[in-house]
Amino acid sequence: MICPDCHNYLDETNKFCTSCNWKCEIRDDIPIYLSSHDNKDETFQRYLLNYDEISEDDLHTSIQDTEYLQIQNEKLFSYIPPVKGLAVCEIGVGKGLLLQHIKKEGPQKLVGIDISIPYLKTIKHNEGIDLIVANAENLPYENEFDIIIAADIIEHVFNIGDFLYCVQRALKPGGCFVVKTPNDEDINIYSRKRGCKYNFVHLRNFNKQTLKTVLTGAGFNIEKVIYDGFYAYR
Repeated sequence: MICPDCHNYLDETNKFCTSCNWKCEIRDDIPIYLSSHDNKDETFQRYLLNYDEISEDDLHTSIQDTEYLQIQNEKLFSYIPPVKGLAVCEIGVGKGLLLQHIKKEGPQKLVGIDISIPYLKTIKHNEGIDLIVANAENLPYENEFDIIIAADIIEHVFNIGDFLYCVQRALKPGGCFVVKTPNDEDINIYSRKRGCKYNFVHLRNFNKQTLKTVLTGAGFNIEKVIYDGFYAYR
């Protein structure tokens, strides 16, 4: 693991950076790997509170149809390369549905990352899964994972370039990145003026070409694009 502040390697036993003195915070038994800048930045703190609100609402009454979510996670899992014996990371774990599928296949290491403590608290007692809070645009890993999955995350981040740079850095050479995002979505539905209660939801939309452009621009080689799933009411 690397320091969120100076990006030198951490003393993982003590979760401490000997270069800049950054130290990991523990909250509700969950390690918090946020940089000093993120902890001080008012916009990012509003972003955190926003997603705590979304996750608490979602845990109380599922925002998406639960059967649809289960089917989509099963389909997404079927597209991921075999994980047995590999180091795997999911960014944006939500309720942990995909993590459970991956865990059953026996990865050598399984890490789940989210910025929402309410989500992580509901799944923190699962043995064999390491859970942390981290900013997707400043992942505290280098050359660590064989496979990284980010389902419905890339449309949420502030800076796509930072996010994809950090994914590249966290992957081992030849590693695989599996990314899922809505296709050509009308993001007017997230307008506060039109009734959306949250400040930050989907900040942009993608189609096949724009997604390929940002991925290849970040240095990824695209092996496959799959269209899957549909919201009839949208």
